[in-house]
Order: sequence, then C-alpha cells, then structure tokens
Amino acid sequence: MVTPNWTRPELLGGASVLTTSGQYVSVETAKKISTYFRCLNTITDDLSIIPFQQIIKKTPIDIVRVQPDSLNWNYPYSMEICANPYQNPFVVMRRFWRDLLETGDNYLWTPFGTRYLYTLNPNETNYDFRRDGSLWFVTSDNNGKEQVIPAVEVVHLSINPINAFKGRGILAYARDTLGTRQAGNVTRSSMFKRGLMPSAIAEFEGDMSAAARQKVRDSYWEAVSGADQAGGVVVLDGKVRKFSLAEIKPADAQFLESIDATDADIANFFSFPLHKLNLGKQSYESNDQQDDEYLRSTLDPYLVQMEKEARIKWIARRDQVISYWKYNRDAFLRMDSKTRADYLKSKILSGQYTPNQALEIDDLPGYLGGNVHYIPSNMAVIHEDGTIESLSKSTGQQDGNQEDGSQNGL
Repeated sequence: MVTPNWTRPELLGGASVLTTSGQYVSVETAKKISTYFRCLNTITDDLSIIPFQQIIKKTPIDIVRVQPDSLNWNYPYSMEICANPYQNPFVVMRRFWRDLLETGDNYLWTPFGTRYLYTLNPNETNYDFRRDGSLWFVTSDNNGKEQVIPAVEVVHLSINPINAFKGRGILAYARDTLGTRQAGNVTRSSMFKRGLMPSAIAEFEGDMSAAARQKVRDSYWEAVSGADQAGGVVVLDGKVRKFSLAEIKPADAQFLESIDATDADIANFFSFPLHKLNLGKQSYESNDQQDDEYLRSTLDPYLVQMEKEARIKWIARRDQVISYWKYNRDAFLRMDSKTRADYLKSKILSGQYTPNQALEIDDLPGYLGGNVHYIPSNMAVIHEDGTIESLSKSTGQQDGNQEDGSQNGL
C-alpha cells in the first residue's frame, strides 16, 4: 500500500498560495471573488439538476427507462430520490461536481452490498495501483482512520489530468488571475475606506518628533476618512508651511476600473458564457442559443465522462451492451411555453412522441388512446430500386383502420 504524498497545494485543505500579485489565494478565499463564486456555483448547480437515468435498449423499438425501486434500492432510486439514508441526490452530486472543479478529482463511493452514494474527500484520497494490476483508493474516514476501497466501488472523474489517475482543478491554473482580481478588490476597498479622498503632503516649520507627526496624520484622517466624511474640512494651525493633496491621476483611476476586465479571464477558465455574468449580449433570442452552446461546450464534457463511468461501474458487464446511463439534456433546456409547445407538436407529428409521452413531459395525465404514434398521410416510401410507393399502400392499411380506432395519418 502506498502512502499518500501530497505535492499539490490545492489539495492541502484551506492552504493559501502566494501569487505573482502578492496575494494569497486558497480554495476559500477564491470564493470571495464574485465571478469565481458565480461560475463555480452555477456550473455545479446545473450539473446536479439534470436528471440522470438508466436506459435499457433491448431492441430498436423496445427502449425503456429503469424506474426507481425503493424496495431493492437500485441505482435509479439513489440518483433520482435518495442517495443515501442521510442525503438527497442533489446535495451529494453538488458536492461531487464541486470537488471536480476545485481539485481536479471527485469520487462517488458505493459501499459493497449497497446502492448508497457517498462522496470521498479528494484532499485525502489517493490511488494505489498494485503489481497484480488492481486499482485501489486510499482515503480517510470521518475518524481519521485510513480506509482502502477497491476501484470497482468508486466512480472517479478527473479533469486536466497529470497522469492516468490524477487531475488538477481550475484553481491550479487560474490562481494568478484570481490573485490579480483579489488585489484589485483590496485596492478598491482601501479607497472606499478613505471615502475616496486623496492623500496629502504637509510641510511644517522646524523638526517634528515621531509622535507629533503621527498626531498630524490622525487629525487629517479623522476629518476625511470614511464614506460619511468624504469632503470633510481639515483644520491645521499656523505652523504649516505647505499643504498639498496627492491627487489620484486619471490613468490610475482608469486602471482601477479595468480590474473588472479580469472577470472575463476568470470566466474563460471555466468556459463560462459571459451573458450569465451580465457581461455579454442580453438579447432574449441570442441567450437561448447561448444556453444551448453552454450545454454543449461547458457541461457536456463533464456529463459524458460521468455517463461512461457509470455504465462501467453501475451496470454488470453482461448488460452493458443493452443498458446505459444518460443525462436528460432536454430537461435542462427549459424552453418557454410557446417554444415547448411547438417542439412537442413537431415530435408528435413526426412520429417520435405519442401524445401521452408529450403530456408526461409537462407532468400532465394521459388519456385513453394517447399511446399511438402519428405520421403525415402524404408520406411515401422510396425503395432501393428507386420506385416510390405511398405509405398507406406499403403498410397495407387504410386511414382510420388501426386496432385502437385512431387515425394513422394526419
């Protein structure tokens, strides 16, 4: 068994690392930067709310979703209703995805003989690849006792891999950018603390002791410091030979405003669309398209990795050919009522959905006779020899002669 050897500072819980801007940045201090906090929370929330479902495809026309079984507590029950006796799936998966973005690794453990789902702390989990070819994970339980878990019980994802079993989080690469943003926040806060008042240079006759100089400083800041005292009057005695303000140059003021430009850099590390930070184009139509692009370019790389890992770890090898796990991405793209109605109508008219399936999407009850598929009656079949035959003739049916009495054409 190997002993974990931590070589990455971001894996040391709460450790701060000095950046080129002179600021110390850790997992927790980074969250004080609004852009980082928004990107991290939005992505983890979006990944956690997308339904994750097990599908069985026995034949092209026999495709069913495995329903949650509370009696036997199967994996669909863990993913859709109750992850373990103490937590719901959203809480578990939110921690699961947050670990991945922050540290580069996340671990979802199913103890042997159960279908419970627990997250392992990536800061205390390392891998042990043994000579017999088996892979184990070495971690610590809540009491700090070392625990060794076989890899078959753990769903492990990683990003920015440095080897086959370890990755690096976004913080490892964005730390200097976050440090720059943090330094800008400190500078701006300091200005507001002074009430946006400039510093001053005062010259006095004769020599002054350290205590006298400090007394003058205190008198000045007592009059002008703080937002409530902005514009205060400074009263000095007749011993002052010269008093001048060290005003902020316009170039310096513009520089302080430019610190917001680092928000776009932070968003780029997450591949996060700017319109979600109120920085990009805000057109209603364009945002719908950007949400679709956000799903494909930002969320999909994480979703696909989880789909593949769950198929290997949660489905027996003999069933992996006909069964798989899939995220319901359509449920994430929550369209407005008009767009959704047009979408479902096209699905019904093309024969992809039955009316009852469309009603189920809106959580509405079905009706008797609503489990049939409809297709346009003016469609035809093109045979391999190039001949064209009407659909009703090729199927040997007349309009309105289906077994349940519903029409087979519109």
